[in-house]
Amino acid sequence: MSYGGMSKEDQKAVKEEVNRARQDRQVQPEANRAAYKAFCEAINRIDNIVGHKKDFSQLYGPKGMKIIVAAYEVVKTQSEEIFRDRKNPPTKEEQEVVHRALNVLQDVLLTKPMAPFVRDLSIEFARLVTNWDKAICKCQPIYRECLVIDQLARGHLSLMTAIDVLKGLVAKGQRHLQYTPPAFEISRAYLELDKE
Repeated sequence: MSYGGMSKEDQKAVKEEVNRARQDRQVQPEANRAAYKAFCEAINRIDNIVGHKKDFSQLYGPKGMKIIVAAYEVVKTQSEEIFRDRKNPPTKEEQEVVHRALNVLQDVLLTKPMAPFVRDLSIEFARLVTNWDKAICKCQPIYRECLVIDQLARGHLSLMTAIDVLKGLVAKGQRHLQYTPPAFEISRAYLELDKE
């Protein structure tokens, strides 16, 4: 690269600026590539789930959706910054937005019927916020709320599985109760004769 009549200090400053620009466009070394790939997959899963915007706006309401989307953008943007080796701690307002979004999710999990896409969004969003919190925020209340949301959603999944298993067992039990082996019929007839 030709620097013309620049001083060595100016040349050094230009080189640093070029290197900084390259770093902005790339994820840092190999160790972060796997984490970045997992992060991108999580973002894609959330984006696919949020494709049900009509259902979400009915469930969360327009205000709740705005809060969740704002928190999602904060977490997504700051998480991307981590992979570019730029950690900017979140402001109190950003933490509050994430906190309110977690409250909205938790409220819906506790008070409304849980559709599969709500459960999936809750689990994925809680995982994304937990990773963001561990890397940048380190806010104990946010971490606890993520754990509560994850446990509520996964607990619901476990209950639904248990209900399905129990339904199968009840059906099987009813079939067994209706079955009477031929030997029982003969014994009943013999008892009837014995009574006479």
